Amino acid sequence: MSDPSRWPWVREMFWGLVAATQMASFLEADEPQRRYNGHRGNVTCLQFAPDERHFLSGGEDGRVYYVDSRSWNIVHELKGHDKPVRSVQFRSDGKQFLSAGEDGVVQVFSLDENRELVRLKLQGKSIRRAAFVPNKPEVVLGTSDGTLHHWDFEQHKELRAWTGHKSSIADLAVGKDGKNLFTLDYDGQACNWLLAEGRAVRELTSLNEPFTKKEPLRGVRGEYTVTASPKTTGLLEQLFRREPPKERYPPGVFSENGRQLLLTKVCTLKIQGRWFDPGQPADPPSGTAGTGTPLDAFLLPFSAFADILGSLTRSSGRAPGWRPFQKTVEAPQFLLQDPNTGTLGKRFFGGQGPGITALDLADGGNHLALGCLDGSVWVCTLSGRQATQLHPDPQAAIVNRRGGGKEALAMGLDPDSGFVTAVALNRGGKYAVAGHASGEVRLWNVHTRRIVQPAK
Repeated sequence: MSDPSRWPWVREMFWGLVAATQMASFLEADEPQRRYNGHRGNVTCLQFAPDERHFLSGGEDGRVYYVDSRSWNIVHELKGHDKPVRSVQFRSDGKQFLSAGEDGVVQVFSLDENRELVRLKLQGKSIRRAAFVPNKPEVVLGTSDGTLHHWDFEQHKELRAWTGHKSSIADLAVGKDGKNLFTLDYDGQACNWLLAEGRAVRELTSLNEPFTKKEPLRGVRGEYTVTASPKTTGLLEQLFRREPPKERYPPGVFSENGRQLLLTKVCTLKIQGRWFDPGQPADPPSGTAGTGTPLDAFLLPFSAFADILGSLTRSSGRAPGWRPFQKTVEAPQFLLQDPNTGTLGKRFFGGQGPGITALDLADGGNHLALGCLDGSVWVCTLSGRQATQLHPDPQAAIVNRRGGGKEALAMGLDPDSGFVTAVALNRGGKYAVAGHASGEVRLWNVHTRRIVQPAK
């Protein structure tokens, strides 16, 4: 055979192939360190790690990423799901995390050992939520048919299973002592269970019943009554409008260890009352008379509730006298309660703005994050009655809200493919991570209202 060194192009091609093979091997070995760009499809679930630096994201593409939020590099990537991932969670010590999905698969990964510890499979089941039992090698799973499953994952043994709800599980949490399980379904029904027996301790208050409250007006003499009833869909709407999927809009969320439950539901609000008009000259349009808040709870900034009261109680310049007023609007209602005791906390109302598509409740219920259809995120501190809007372009959010808004929601359409599909807060509410329908993930500094860029 002729000496190949006599033909330089053969020698160059040979060494080029060797270099390409080595480079491919290097890239494959270094794959977990590549920059994080999100998922192919909806981001379905998110959670911050206890170290506050890392977070988990699960997607419609069946992948789970463990990401360094400072460098935006992928530390670990799990590809063990054939269908969308619906739940991710860390253990309280941050040494393990789990993922669960519509394929019925549950994975438990050890960060200390850098490997998958366990893989469970519920045949014929679609898992919607999963949680660790504190201080035990156990998990609790909630499925799309409303059943609950309690597993010992070290022994690969199901301890018990029971039918807990009539519809899909929307969220669940296990108490810090590991004795109580709290569950919520997409019909808004919530329950407290004794985990060791699968027995219901109490049903929690829902937003499916009418609520009425009488309040004095603030800033002017008068009073009003607000009645909130579940929104009903008329026959014409049912015939000619495509309703959005039920699971698009969350009915509520538990804070860590089930310390608080936040329920939300779009309601029909009827506001009626009277106020005393002193007969002064008409107030300017920017007047603030009567801008009180119901039930001594703060209102989210996009709420039109205070503006409604202000417009209804603005002086007309007529002779002094009592003036009646009434108004009917559709708006989301929120209710906080303690699942351990059933004690009700704050109840408040939002406005007619963008639909709520994702929720998170942190710090025992003190910090609330709302992801919206227009791509914005609202982070609220309940104790300080403060709220912050996060959006790359606030003006675009306003345009989307006014343009797409109510009609798009009623038709079940998406005015913005970047609507928020998952959101999570860290402890203290300083950082929020939001996942979008486009697969994009954004990390926000809530205090500065800026997107956090990767460290150089």
